[in-house]
Amino acid sequence: MEIHRLTPGLSVSAQILPEDLAAIRQAGFLSIVCKRPAGEAGDQPLFAEIESAAQALGMRAHYLPAESGKVSDEQGVAAWTRPK
Repeated sequence: MEIHRLTPGLSVSAQILPEDLAAIRQAGFLSIVCKRPAGEAGDQPLFAEIESAAQALGMRAHYLPAESGKVSDEQGVAAWTRPK
């Protein structure tokens, strides 16, 4: 897994797996956003698996699938303003 830092508060990576979450947490990340639509590829884990692994490590996980032309500004704001 390669993490690419875009800004001090935002990094991206390719598809992560539940077993990657411990290293992500150890790197200092407190939350993740899954932008990949469910079922996009056969090797893709379920978001519920990633969310469960993240929560077990005290992290927040958000599901905001990005389908070209179908993600609104309101959805982006909602992902960052949900209660902890």
